[in-house]
Amino acid sequence: MDRRFEGHRGIERVGPGYRVQTQTLYAGASTAVYKSVDGANTWTAIDSPSASLIQILVDAQSPNNIYEVLLNTQGIPGAPNFRKSTDGGATWNTIPFAHPPMVTLALDPRVSGHLFAVGWENLAEPYGSVLVQALYTSIDGGATWTQAAQVNYSPVGGIVVDLSLIHI
Repeated sequence: MDRRFEGHRGIERVGPGYRVQTQTLYAGASTAVYKSVDGANTWTAIDSPSASLIQILVDAQSPNNIYEVLLNTQGIPGAPNFRKSTDGGATWNTIPFAHPPMVTLALDPRVSGHLFAVGWENLAEPYGSVLVQALYTSIDGGATWTQAAQVNYSPVGGIVVDLSLIHI
C-alpha cells in the first residue's frame, strides 16, 4: 500500500514513533489502524477497533506502548473506549476507565506511562442537566486513574502537556 492508503478513505489520525524510531508511523482511520516501519513507504493494518478512533498516541520513552482512544457511543462511564498495545500494535487490550467517557488523552513525553485524560458526563440536576468534564492522571500506563480537576463543560479538542509545570 502506498502513502495515499489507496482504497482506505478517511485517514483521520497520524502519529509518529517519536525520535526513538523515526521511521515508525501510525495512522488511524475509522475502521483500522495502520503502521509503517519504513517512513511511510508501505503500510500494514495492525488493528480493527470496534468503534471509531479518536486518537492514537505512542509513548516517547517506550515506543512499543501505543494508546487508542475510541468513540464512546454508549456515553456511559466505564464503556470500553481506551485500548493499549505493549508490543508495537501486534496485540491490543481494552483498559478499564471507570470514569466519565474519555474524550482526549495526552502522554508525558519524559515519563513512560504518565497519562493525562479528559472525560465528560451529563449530570442530572434538580432543574435540568449539566455537562461537566474532569481531568484525570495515571502514572502506571492507565491501570489506575486519579481525578485531578473537575470543571463545567466546554468543548475540549486536546490536551497539551507543559513540561515546565509537571513535578512527579
